[in-house]
Amino acid sequence: MARQISDLPHALDQGEMLAQRFAGKKPAVFLDYDGTLTPIRDRPEDAVISDSMRDVVRRLAERVPVGVVSGRDRRVVQELMGLDNLIVAGSHGFDIWSPSGGSIQREEGASFEGLLREVEARLRAELSDLPGALIEPKKSSVAAHFRLVPEEQQPRVKEIVDTILSEHPDELKVTPGKMVYEIQPKLDWDKGKAVLYLLEALGLDRDDVVPVYLGDDITDEDAFRALKGRGIGIFVGSSDDPETAGRTTAADYILNTIGEVEKFLDRLAVPDPTEAKRMQSSAGFRPDPKDWTLAYDDFDPEQERLREVLTSTGNGYFCTRGSAEWADVDDIHYPGTYAHSCYNRETTIMGGRPVLNEDLVNLPNWLVLKLRIEGNEPINLKNVELLSYRHEVDFRNATVIRKLRFRDRGGRETTLASRRFVSMFDMHQAALEWTITAENWSGNVEVITALDARVINQGVARYRELEGHHLHPVASRNPGPDIISLIAQTRQSHIYVSEAARTRVYDENGEIEIKRGLYQMEDYAHQTLGFELQQGQPVRVEKLVSFYTSLDQAINEPLTNAEKAVKSFGTFGEAFSLHQRAWDELWDDCDIRVPNDERVQFLLRFHASHVLQTCSPHTADLDAGVPARGLNGEAYRGHIFWDELYVYPFLNFRLPKITRGLLMYRYRRLDEARALAREAGYRGAMYPWQSGSDGKEETQIVHLNPRSGLWEADLSQNQRHVSAAIFYNIWHYLQATGDTDFLLGPGAEMMMEIARFWSSIAHFNPERGRYEIHGVMGPDEFHEKYPGSSKAGLRNNAYTNVMVAWISDVAGRLLDMLAERRRRSLCERIGLTNQEIELWKEMSRKMYIPFHADGVISQFEGWEELEELDWDAYRREYGNIQRLDRILRAQGKEPDRYKLSKQADTVLLFYLFRQDELKQIFERLGYPYTTETLRKTVDYYDARTSHGSTLSFVTYAGIFSEINPGVSWERYMVALESDVGDIQGGTTAEGIHMGVMSGTLDLVQRSYMGEVIRDDILYLNPKDMAHLRGLSLPMRFRGLLIEVTLEDGRLRVNAEVDSLNRSVKLGVGDQVREIRSGEGYTFIL
Repeated sequence: MARQISDLPHALDQGEMLAQRFAGKKPAVFLDYDGTLTPIRDRPEDAVISDSMRDVVRRLAERVPVGVVSGRDRRVVQELMGLDNLIVAGSHGFDIWSPSGGSIQREEGASFEGLLREVEARLRAELSDLPGALIEPKKSSVAAHFRLVPEEQQPRVKEIVDTILSEHPDELKVTPGKMVYEIQPKLDWDKGKAVLYLLEALGLDRDDVVPVYLGDDITDEDAFRALKGRGIGIFVGSSDDPETAGRTTAADYILNTIGEVEKFLDRLAVPDPTEAKRMQSSAGFRPDPKDWTLAYDDFDPEQERLREVLTSTGNGYFCTRGSAEWADVDDIHYPGTYAHSCYNRETTIMGGRPVLNEDLVNLPNWLVLKLRIEGNEPINLKNVELLSYRHEVDFRNATVIRKLRFRDRGGRETTLASRRFVSMFDMHQAALEWTITAENWSGNVEVITALDARVINQGVARYRELEGHHLHPVASRNPGPDIISLIAQTRQSHIYVSEAARTRVYDENGEIEIKRGLYQMEDYAHQTLGFELQQGQPVRVEKLVSFYTSLDQAINEPLTNAEKAVKSFGTFGEAFSLHQRAWDELWDDCDIRVPNDERVQFLLRFHASHVLQTCSPHTADLDAGVPARGLNGEAYRGHIFWDELYVYPFLNFRLPKITRGLLMYRYRRLDEARALAREAGYRGAMYPWQSGSDGKEETQIVHLNPRSGLWEADLSQNQRHVSAAIFYNIWHYLQATGDTDFLLGPGAEMMMEIARFWSSIAHFNPERGRYEIHGVMGPDEFHEKYPGSSKAGLRNNAYTNVMVAWISDVAGRLLDMLAERRRRSLCERIGLTNQEIELWKEMSRKMYIPFHADGVISQFEGWEELEELDWDAYRREYGNIQRLDRILRAQGKEPDRYKLSKQADTVLLFYLFRQDELKQIFERLGYPYTTETLRKTVDYYDARTSHGSTLSFVTYAGIFSEINPGVSWERYMVALESDVGDIQGGTTAEGIHMGVMSGTLDLVQRSYMGEVIRDDILYLNPKDMAHLRGLSLPMRFRGLLIEVTLEDGRLRVNAEVDSLNRSVKLGVGDQVREIRSGEGYTFIL
């Protein structure tokens, strides 16, 4: 039923109503152009969409189907919109184009083209002397605009139009608009029928789709009527406008201005528009794109390798650096693809002796696409004039985007736009799309698409003397006219790696015929795709890739599986939609929102994206650990250290199944840890400092000092504290999840064997009446031994000894927590005796902790005898002294001589444990502990730490949150900026720092939200920090997902609806509440 425009409710006031309409469904949005996306102008060519509106529409189209239904010519609309992911219906729906299907033309309309061209010519002739008259030819209509015609002469336009119609009464009709007459074929076709046709043709005519139409014109009423009862119609305009005064409409709601349209569409662009709470609060609307996009508007050769790492795309199974598709390995570019667990060992002769090194292998390069114009050499940035360049990553969905305009040596100007992703939906899929537009020329081009297994590991300069050849070629194939594939094998570990690529070319009408050529070797295959480019007409190249290894589950043979998979893939657009949806689901669990600080918001999301590219739900089912430098570089040779100590807390409260899977990596290598302990003369499980394929110690025996150019002994394998970190990680996973199944199986077994190791490495000193540990290193890697000593290790590292006291206590209590049958079974399985258990209990009370005379906890026994360093002198001379160890060794000095630390060591205790926990540990050991102990110890080591590891900034930020929030925030911002700013001068180009990225996320919950689990209650004690006002984050505690929000002196908690009707206990100060599924509560702070 039609209503007066003045009676329509305003769409922006209907958040709750619209949320109900969208509940469990998704919108399909259709938009008029003139008067809806842009104001109506006197001259149609002046109606240009704003950059902000274009961006909103782009973001919306990445979430849901979006179509523009306009009276304008379809090609003109596409040019004005400048977006390639839109459905466009021009000429009131007679001429349709979709990203997936290309051009969709109504055959009936095509037969009228000749007549319409005659009408156009006649209108031009008869109105040529009428000032202001504009004729707009379209694919399936002709428009006569008279907005600029003097009012007294406007009737003449109608007379001429009426005369033409009278001469073709059965063939033509006119559709009046705002100051325009649209002459069209006399067919039963309008915008409404066009929208219904699109819904059917695009598979959107379903109960789970809600069509939404926005328009301002009389012609849009057909669409409003067509969707009545099944969709939503929104009129754009004002009842005060003389042109719409008194008008009735079939629309449901109104938006008064173009700005309101932009705001409404922005709200629809949220990740999940079905969530009523987000539709009702502006805090939930899709943020500004600057919070989600890292972009570079120039090409900087010196920064390219850094940018390749920062713009990588991965899915927790494999990851590819953000290298340009046309680039080969050189001093500027380093294409690289890495997959969990794909390690290989090779031997290098150094100094006359064999040195064995295991590396995460650089796998075959699937990116390769190269463009040849008119038979010339392939385009690269060295042989063209770059007119414009943009390189970005949209980390909402880890999509790498490049757009460049260039002029080649023949004066031809071309635009090349590239998009690619590694699918978060299908772990074996990657996709790449090029859009090529010849701007001032037409001619022949050739695209080369390749798979290249000739790659080696050479991404880290200081490793280049080590053997970098890890792949052995096997075969390449051509299993289909548009498919190439290859398989290679790692040389020592014998892992088969297979890739298959399907490449097709499309114009606006669909796939085009091309001339294909093929070139194959065992380790390389490429196809050439030849076709013509027409000036101004874009052509898309889609390359879909499948990736399998012999480590995968449920496969027969990796090459066959890769070929089979790539044949089944849909289009790039279809793959991207599924990929995007999978990322949306991850963000629902992982997005930390900081509305009052744009930079912090940007960096938190950037870090979360990279963490999820390395550790995603796909990772949970792999035999994978956490490479310290992620999956986008070769630093640390892809090894797994202790960085998971900083990674797991973020995952525990969001995606705990991933943590469980990663902990299983350690469990599967428990026997190897037992063997390492036995080889060293100990019992239990001694995990390696660096782990790779099978859990052996992978730490190098020598490493290169880039300052001196010398190879030096590497004693870091004595960092036995990695086993303590694993124990800590298991315990805190259990606290966050309540996963008793894991505890009763792998968890308890690992914890007992780790406790057993520490009790065997410790020895009793009868003179002190204490247990001591010698021959180990703490987290500070500058001190490997005592000055002048040839014996590796230190005595009584305080961090290690306190951790062992805590482990001994927990291990003893843990056994008491088990049912008698479970306890007996575990003890029998690992041969655990009552004497060992009693020893643990004694060690929890009698570990030795060294102190300085003034009460500062000593980093290790003998620290006080070391020399002080002239820090100011070194800063003046070297500026950046983070790696003081390399500077000192290049001077011929031993870092062991000085009171200096690379990173947080003793003070790490204050980060990992609450103050009441530490007080309990120290007092049980018989040592005093006060707040002054904390302050004096932190101040002492802060003045003597170079922060040579960026993890140190994370740790100190967490510590200072308790004693100096201002300093805490300064350190936090350094940690947040450390990778994106590459503050260590080149290290990030070799791989991200996983511990830092995930640690900055954990700091928000651990330190600034004050998360603590005590007595099965999740306590929150938020800090009052201006930067974090309005902070909101999801947390999954004991299986129940809750949303925690800070609101002006209040802390609001909402629990998701849970079919298991779970409940958890939450506390703030003395207030403790049981929160059930679907409930909420507000704590007063």
